[in-house]
Amino acid sequence: MCSLAGLVCTLLAIYFTVLGVYYAAMIGMIWAVAFDWGDGLIARRITERTGNDRNFGGQLDSLIDIVAMESPGHSSAELWKI
Repeated sequence: MCSLAGLVCTLLAIYFTVLGVYYAAMIGMIWAVAFDWGDGLIARRITERTGNDRNFGGQLDSLIDIVAMESPGHSSAELWKI
C-alpha cells in the first residue's frame, strides 16, 4: 500500500506540473519520496514474506521508482521545450 500511495503522489505531481501548479507538484514529489523511503523500511521488517512476495515487491518498487524519477522531469522538460 505504501508503494501505491507513492505512485499516486507521483501521478498527482505530474498532473500538477502539466497544470502549472508547481508548488503542488513539488509537495507531491516530496510525499512520493517519503512513501518510497517508508516502503523500504516496512518491507525489511516484514518477516512472513515468501520469495515470490519479495520478487514482486522488488519489481513493483523498481517500476514505481522509474515513474517517480523520470516522468516529472520529462513532463517539465516538455512544458519548457528543453
